[in-house]
Amino acid sequence: MSSGMLKALLACATAVVLSASACAGELSAAERLARDYLAAYSAIDTAAMERLLAPGAVFADQTARPDDGGPIVLNGRDAFLKQFKTYGLRRLDYELADVFESNGRVVFIGRVNAYYPRDGSELRFRSRIVTVVTVEAGQVVRDEDYADYANA
Repeated sequence: MSSGMLKALLACATAVVLSASACAGELSAAERLARDYLAAYSAIDTAAMERLLAPGAVFADQTARPDDGGPIVLNGRDAFLKQFKTYGLRRLDYELADVFESNGRVVFIGRVNAYYPRDGSELRFRSRIVTVVTVEAGQVVRDEDYADYANA
């Protein structure tokens, strides 16, 4: 590889890194908070979730199947966290294809892998998902999940 080609490659790599850093700096306050919330949710960090959720926050999953207790609407942070703890999740891994924010609503589009303990091993549930997190006054006031349970 010639030194000119190497310099061009390094310049391109630097531009990509700087662009990614600049984009990260351009996130709205709502998107930063929603991303922090999704990270806490994914890590099953209920203490962090509690700090980020408004007392009257609503969790809704209108796509949850009846045999799984759906559709689900939980009113209030305490009700949501109490129910969330009963799921027995080990972790969630989101593979995000797109994220955007509009008017305090942050839309996460992609797939989710949910890991549950099962007979000394781990059960993985994988689904397409859209999660809409609504942020008002610096707190999450609504978390709506729309999962493709039929094709999980």
